[in-house]
Amino acid sequence: MGKRLDWIDCGKGITILLVVLGHVADGYLSAGTFPEQKPILLAIYNLIYAFHMPLFYCLSGFVFYLAYCVRREEKRKRFISQVLNLVWIYVFFSIALWVFKMIFSDSVNTQFGLRDLVNIPIKPLGEFWYIYVLIFIYVISYILENKQCDAVILGVSYVMSSIVKLFTFGIDFPLKSIFYYFFFFYLGVFMAKRVRKPVVIKHTKEVLLGFGMIAILSWSICIIWKTSVHKIPVFCTLVGMVFCILAMCLFQHSKQIKLFGFLGKYSLEIYTMHTFLTAANRSILNIFSELAVQV
Repeated sequence: MGKRLDWIDCGKGITILLVVLGHVADGYLSAGTFPEQKPILLAIYNLIYAFHMPLFYCLSGFVFYLAYCVRREEKRKRFISQVLNLVWIYVFFSIALWVFKMIFSDSVNTQFGLRDLVNIPIKPLGEFWYIYVLIFIYVISYILENKQCDAVILGVSYVMSSIVKLFTFGIDFPLKSIFYYFFFFYLGVFMAKRVRKPVVIKHTKEVLLGFGMIAILSWSICIIWKTSVHKIPVFCTLVGMVFCILAMCLFQHSKQIKLFGFLGKYSLEIYTMHTFLTAANRSILNIFSELAVQV
């Protein structure tokens, strides 16, 4: 792909940090840990889940285009190798998660059985749904990217994303997630095709203020009305995501982003390992809580 883009690495670093924090909050809520802090945990959960995975997919789409679609004939083998790499990562860590859940079945929120292991090819386990869905989106995007109808693909995928969010599919295969996140991923592809130099944004304060207000409004509705974050319209999610991307572009030359850049560079590794660490974190906290009660 050539030289790494600092603002992309920074954005992925911030996003993977939000992923970890979101799963920690989700784990505490599901386990009923810290019941007195439930409103705060729910607020954190709704704020993060309002945009963090769409943003993660969008940034992945941006990198995907630069890595595998520019001079695609030269990079076809690299693309195939990356897809196979994602497949083995998905299989290996899914099996590892299954073993982990079986060993510590009394300390986890979601227990797995033999059927869950057998169904890995069609039903992803836990947070590894992200890698499973990403594999399908990679292949679909690679096929469609070479067509001369990006705007049409983006428009149709936006409509499909908005529609599938309203329905629940009674199947194990994550078809809904593939349809929903494909729009955000392809938006990243669409952006990468058109961004050839550092982004210059006019009226930066006004633009950020406008996008930020809509994003905050969406989050506030979830908190005040106790509405599930998953019911937020795709448009509001898109606005919050664009707000973050614009902020990243504005601060892309900042020297204070090295930590986030480091996290972004190893975002896939962090994603695959954080499930085990967050689960262990809950178990350790439960042990300390029981000890505190005894004292």
